Amino acid sequence: MILLLIDAFANTLPPTEREVYQRRLQKQPALARQWEVFRELWHRSPLRKEAPHDLDAEITQTFQFTRICRNEAGHPQLPPRFDCELLRAHLAYFRRYLTALQGLIDLCHGQA
Repeated sequence: MILLLIDAFANTLPPTEREVYQRRLQKQPALARQWEVFRELWHRSPLRKEAPHDLDAEITQTFQFTRICRNEAGHPQLPPRFDCELLRAHLAYFRRYLTALQGLIDLCHGQA
């Protein structure tokens, strides 16, 4: 979903700026780095004011938590450091997270 948002946002940019943005994304293949490239431009975008969701509060924090959990699952610590209650709370929020992402993607498609 994050990559869909990053791609949808590219289509809202003027052609010259889009080319620069896409080159920067290609130089940064890691998802976390692409997210930072996107966020940097998003904060300067007039589209930000039209967004129904606060990117930093609702999406960035969930993205970071999901990335950390994925990293811990791929590189487990012994003993595991997962807090099951915290994990359940974040999984319960995940549906809202996806809805917020889809709202931003739809907003970008409406501006493209």
